[in-house]
Amino acid sequence: MDIQARVTGNLDYEMNTPVPGMQLENVVIHANDRDIHGILKPHGNKKHIVLWAGSVFKNSKQQRTSPIALAISDRVASAGISSMLLSYSDYPAQGNDLSRCVQDTKYCLEFLVNIGYEKIILVGHSFSGAVAISASQSNENVIGLITLASQTLGAQTVSHVAPRPLLIIHGLADQTLGPHCGEQIYSWASQPKELILIEGATHRLWDRRDILEPLLVNWIIQKLQ
Repeated sequence: MDIQARVTGNLDYEMNTPVPGMQLENVVIHANDRDIHGILKPHGNKKHIVLWAGSVFKNSKQQRTSPIALAISDRVASAGISSMLLSYSDYPAQGNDLSRCVQDTKYCLEFLVNIGYEKIILVGHSFSGAVAISASQSNENVIGLITLASQTLGAQTVSHVAPRPLLIIHGLADQTLGPHCGEQIYSWASQPKELILIEGATHRLWDRRDILEPLLVNWIIQKLQ
């Protein structure tokens, strides 16, 4: 078991590789007032990475991981692009605290920059779409943003993402946060921006994996290369 610890500004962190040779590291970021967990999947030249905000859900009994984040991180790895899957601190007790989750994501962005990543694409699904919009604005290493079936609450400042490219994806069959949410975020955003509404996709979006997966892979690779 390989454990490293280092101080990066106001953050300490630990990286634990469970099995020698695995391209996977469990990360704990120790901030002043909280611990933030994530899964780092390093590949390539360690310059380009996708951060999946709130894509790991942990409680006392189990851990669930976004199937979108898992699948796309594997696909972009072949292009030398790393991924990090972030779990918000104190989830689920604080899992819907927008300001806290934004700060968790900012800490994670700071961590990634401090260990050498230069270009980051930030992705957020549903509640985490609004988190990603807010967290991206103060970090110049974020070079692109993707929202998946995002809520509008907390997304009103999306115009400040520009001039970085923004991809907004929503399902036309979403009955949790209807496609009007994606349209509203698009209307608030500044160019460059793109809105894609997927026929037959519900809030989870993965029911139209045939459309979503190549769309995300191609957009991420294009922006990072």
